[in-house]
This record gives sequence, structure tokens and C-alpha cells, in this order.
Amino acid sequence: MTTQERIDAQEAKYRAITTQLLNDIFDEEKYKLNIYHTPVKCFIDLRFTATTINTNNSYTYDVEIKEYTNPKYDAVIIKSEKLKRIKASHYNERLIYLVYKDGYAYLFDLDLIDFNNIESKLITQKKIEYDDNSKYIQELLYFIPCDLAILKKPCKKYFDTYRDILCD
Repeated sequence: MTTQERIDAQEAKYRAITTQLLNDIFDEEKYKLNIYHTPVKCFIDLRFTATTINTNNSYTYDVEIKEYTNPKYDAVIIKSEKLKRIKASHYNERLIYLVYKDGYAYLFDLDLIDFNNIESKLITQKKIEYDDNSKYIQELLYFIPCDLAILKKPCKKYFDTYRDILCD
């Protein structure tokens, strides 16, 4: 499998899992949900609109999705350059960073986080995560404490559902 095929497979997996998660979070008796998957090369993974059924109020969100399996850190990580790119691509009401970590989905509203008060470190890591031949570069990373999440939801069942359908 090529690097791009691995990236595409992971993106498809996360989008499928996130679609199910969002449908469970937004009760269909209270909200009408429209989810739009962006192209793989886009800096935002998906956009969705939740419209209240009773009052017809509409809320639109941009979502960036990430999974962390590294138990080394007790926080979620976002690259400084990634943060700049998704903020530049963001034009809806809220920018959500959805992170799958340790069996939970953490939803962070990036518009509410003051990154001047978030721990950051310069770290050497692969430039392209799924490329075995990727060169290593230094990147500034932010370590967002999990307690800043606006929602924490168990998510193991979503990954179990898609384990056999999509590759890891």
C-alpha cells in the first residue's frame, strides 16, 4: 500500500467513525444533522450543520480529526503549522478538534483555547506520519490538556464497528 493509500484509508476510517459519533451526540429528535466530508487534501476533515428541529436555529462547525495512540503524553497534541492551516481554512461558527485517544473521543473548541497558555515543545518527528521513508523535521507542538475538552465520550464501539471494514 502506498503512503497516499494509507493516508486515504485512515481518513476514510476516521470520517466514518466521526459521522456515527456525531449522529449519536446530536439527538435526531432535537437536531437535523448535515455532515459534509471535505476532500482529503483539505485542512479541515469535515463540516457539519446541526439545526434544531423546534426552533430551526442552525449551527455550523468545522472539524479536524486526529487519533493518538502514544501513551507518552497525558495531553493531545496539535502541530503549530497544522493549527495555523486549519484556522486559516476555518470559516464556520466553531472550529472543533476531535481527538480519539485511549478509548475516548475528545472534542475541543479551538476558538476557546488560549494557546499562549498551552505548553509547547520543539520536537523532532517524521514529516509524513504514514511514510516509512519520511525524513525527520523539527516541529513546534502544542500539548492541550484533556480537561479542556468541551465533550469527552467513550468511542471504542465506533472503532470496533469499522475495524473489519477499513484497514488500520
